[in-house]
Amino acid sequence: MKKDDTYNPSMLTRFSCASSAAIVAESITFWLDSMITRLQLQKGYQQGFVSMLRTVSREEGFLSLFRGLTPAVSRQIVTGGIGVGWYPVLRKKFCGENQEPRLYQRVAAGSLSGMCAQFVASPLDVVKVRLQAEAKLVSTGQTPTYRGMFHAFELIWKNEGVAGYFRGVTPSLLRAGAQYGAGTATYDQTKSLLLDTFGFPDIAPTHFLCSGISGFATACVGCPADVIKTRMIAQILHGGERKYKHTLDCIVKTVRSEGLRGMYKGFVPTYLRLAPWQIIFFVTFEQVSLAVTGHTFKTK
Repeated sequence: MKKDDTYNPSMLTRFSCASSAAIVAESITFWLDSMITRLQLQKGYQQGFVSMLRTVSREEGFLSLFRGLTPAVSRQIVTGGIGVGWYPVLRKKFCGENQEPRLYQRVAAGSLSGMCAQFVASPLDVVKVRLQAEAKLVSTGQTPTYRGMFHAFELIWKNEGVAGYFRGVTPSLLRAGAQYGAGTATYDQTKSLLLDTFGFPDIAPTHFLCSGISGFATACVGCPADVIKTRMIAQILHGGERKYKHTLDCIVKTVRSEGLRGMYKGFVPTYLRLAPWQIIFFVTFEQVSLAVTGHTFKTK
């Protein structure tokens, strides 16, 4: 299909292209997300990434790190489809038709689309984190709270009501706003700079470079919110006493007991996951968009 700069794909087309790329990226990197969850839930610094990976592989088997994959992929269909699919539409609203967006407009569009996506996908996020947190019980023959995704949805509804599906929604929204605002906007801004200023071709190697930079920016701004979100969601597993009253309480207690380092617990695996995730996602997204619509992701 010949590229047509005037072509404007429908919202459904944007959603489909973005969600397809998100499925690919999530499936490949999900085990790293499981490792991040375990690192964030441990108190202090008993184990680092490598030592924990060795322990999990020896005691539970590597496949235990894929527990929770189904709700994770389902969540990415929503968050990827809305978070990136809506982004060009919102960007246009902020900067106007055929105008070169400024960085703050890109950030605003990315943050808003990401927060909308996360709110819709929050129940899937809650289920994913809880299944990940109990993966060790399954692998060691103990009885987990949840047998699977649908059982988790059932028990959360029964024991916690609708509010249970939105446990940790405030840090989740902050995380989504930070990650999509930084990640999507950085990719967009970097691609615009490389193509328009330095004359880079609009091909896969350029997309690879832009997405690598996007992954680093996303990890830097998103890791603290990710730590808080994970702890808020997982805090009541196994009938334990709730440790945090609200998001601010969780932040204060984490910093008080573990210092600022506690807010960046799991940063290395977070970056090691987000960098390949962003690369796989955006490179795939660009190719899918090119195949479906006849053009790659536009920077304005």
